[in-house]
Amino acid sequence: MKLGFLDKYSDNTKTRFPEKIWAGIPRGEAKMNFGIYVPNLRTQFPPKIHTLREDREQLWQSGKEITCVLHKGKPNEYEFAKLVCRSIQNVEIIPFGLNRMPEVYVDGRLLSDAETEAFIKNDGFDSVLQFRLWFSSNWTGRLIHWTDKRY
Repeated sequence: MKLGFLDKYSDNTKTRFPEKIWAGIPRGEAKMNFGIYVPNLRTQFPPKIHTLREDREQLWQSGKEITCVLHKGKPNEYEFAKLVCRSIQNVEIIPFGLNRMPEVYVDGRLLSDAETEAFIKNDGFDSVLQFRLWFSSNWTGRLIHWTDKRY
């Protein structure tokens, strides 16, 4: 199944999700396609090792193929990687919790501040502020993993 990724944040800066996903793919486990996308190969990007989706119909399951694309459903749709879903976890995000960090619950467990910071980085965000701008209100969904990482 296709998973669409945005190439820009709301402030118009580049997400660099393709490079971050490529950096987080376990060696030898996925097909990467540079194609028309011009990656920034001079910079080391922190790996994006999972993604958050609403998935109300629970279509994503362990073992399903993930086709990562930019501009999903548009004439310039671009496939940049094929992965395999290793597992799914349920997530609830409260971006403006009682302390400085967002409250992130994974499978019902509140992550510590350190775990939340790692979670944010592992999902491809460069800062807590960027994460809060993306998830500006309470959100419930699923975490799709393509590595063995769990929270």
